[in-house]
Amino acid sequence: MTVLKLLGLVGGLGSRSRKGWGSITLVKFEGIDWQCPTDSPSWRSTFESLIPSNRPKDAPFTAFTQDSRWEIGSIQTSHSHAQKWLGRKYQELVKTTMPKPDRAQFGLPRKFGGGTTPQMDRRASPLFLHIHDCGNGNALPVALWLPSNFLPEATQIPRNGASARRFVETLSSASTSPAR
Repeated sequence: MTVLKLLGLVGGLGSRSRKGWGSITLVKFEGIDWQCPTDSPSWRSTFESLIPSNRPKDAPFTAFTQDSRWEIGSIQTSHSHAQKWLGRKYQELVKTTMPKPDRAQFGLPRKFGGGTTPQMDRRASPLFLHIHDCGNGNALPVALWLPSNFLPEATQIPRNGASARRFVETLSSASTSPAR
């Protein structure tokens, strides 16, 4: 049941679900005591109650670890505003301020240095973006970072995930102005 609840809080369906497209929200759960979060505090307390406290230090795959981070942006007046707000924050950090090699932290292959990353398998992003339906017309932009030791040893690819972690952490300090 925990996995289904987490899917309803941070998950999605489809090929671009880790970038917020296809976000789903668990509204009702027959036979289970479930209250769909309708604001930031209730989302946070519900989510954190589902995360194990004895998380491993690291993992070779996308999983909750001690280094995992999650954050909620400011509540928005619609799903589309939440998607635009989250997308704008992502682009502000990733596309405009981050060196291209650092972007490998968001999945592979990536284009940089005149071409694609050499000899690297496709790796899904450890960053999950999600639009949570609050049930009252409002929506919460959510980011979840589940770091793992999946990046190959290469000097051009940073392994510590500092840039991805920084993106998640910026959501809490982001402006509360709605998306345009």
